[in-house]
Amino acid sequence: MQDVYNSLPINAALDEIRTVEIKPGFGNGNVVCELRNNSLPQPGTNVKEGTSQLPEADYVALSYMWAYGTTSFLPLALGKMLEKPRIRCNNFSLEVTPILYAALRQLRHKDKCIVLWVDAICINQESRTEKTGQLKLVRKIYTLAEKTVVWLG
Repeated sequence: MQDVYNSLPINAALDEIRTVEIKPGFGNGNVVCELRNNSLPQPGTNVKEGTSQLPEADYVALSYMWAYGTTSFLPLALGKMLEKPRIRCNNFSLEVTPILYAALRQLRHKDKCIVLWVDAICINQESRTEKTGQLKLVRKIYTLAEKTVVWLG
């Protein structure tokens, strides 16, 4: 899993984040995506009013529950899944939770890409340093998002 993140190091000094572009697909087809680096937009100034404005970024922030306490709360289709599903990300296999996998399959479009910010994919969960730096940006990430989608299952 480290390889996908090693190939895309982020620069915390530039408020850099990763976003994930989910490729078109439908049904039971595999989830295929591309991870990319992006700098968060910096606030601008409205010259007429002299006020600070936050520009929107070009991604959708996804908020979801990482896991349920027991599998009895999972939908029947997911309750059968004992192994964590995998997605293809920058030609690497990346393990995700069943809940996130279901969200990605449901949110992807049939004929066009969708760009998301998803904490479990866009932040290297195995790097304490990266997680700490990225967690400082979470409020800004959600504030600047085009919109936020909440996945309840």
